Amino acid sequence: MDAVCQYQWGTVYNLFDYPTATCSRQYINGGNTVGDYFVLDRAQNKIRLLGTRVIGGIRKLAFNREIVGGFKDPQSISLGTALSGSHRQLFIADSGNNRIGRCEVDYASGIPYPLAVTYIYSGNGNAGPLLQPHDIDYCEYHDPQVGNLLLIADTYNHRVLGMNTQGVVKWTIGNGQPGSGTMNRTGFSGGSVS
Repeated sequence: MDAVCQYQWGTVYNLFDYPTATCSRQYINGGNTVGDYFVLDRAQNKIRLLGTRVIGGIRKLAFNREIVGGFKDPQSISLGTALSGSHRQLFIADSGNNRIGRCEVDYASGIPYPLAVTYIYSGNGNAGPLLQPHDIDYCEYHDPQVGNLLLIADTYNHRVLGMNTQGVVKWTIGNGQPGSGTMNRTGFSGGSVS
């Protein structure tokens, strides 16, 4: 049986309505491999945080937490690297609300605890409004001048955005028309960068 289907206090049934995206973090804790799984459920407009732990020598589902933040048809999630201390960031493409959310997850106790969702970009920024962002991916760069970026597929604006984790758009690919293929960096005028 799949480890995620084993539950210490019973079997989990009907947990999801329409799961569409996942991301995970696996690490070693006390000599055992630990897995934390984030599952986005579009129908329930929430993210479930499932955690597996080794209990009595068997990997079992140890907890099930919900992350809610006023989502409307969320499409994608991506887990960022560790922040200072014990926090990590989870990023959400909230398509129905045309915004990008961030939820910090606190690992101080060894078991992740999601904190409040904040919205880092909802169309008031330097690249204008989003129009149904459908995918988000966290990209870790080792060049301090670039910093870590979120790649966002801004579907109905026909573009891809490179945004930092604070919600500042660094570049866009596409000009709002299907098939344009031009790239402009925010802060540069004239010409294009390829």
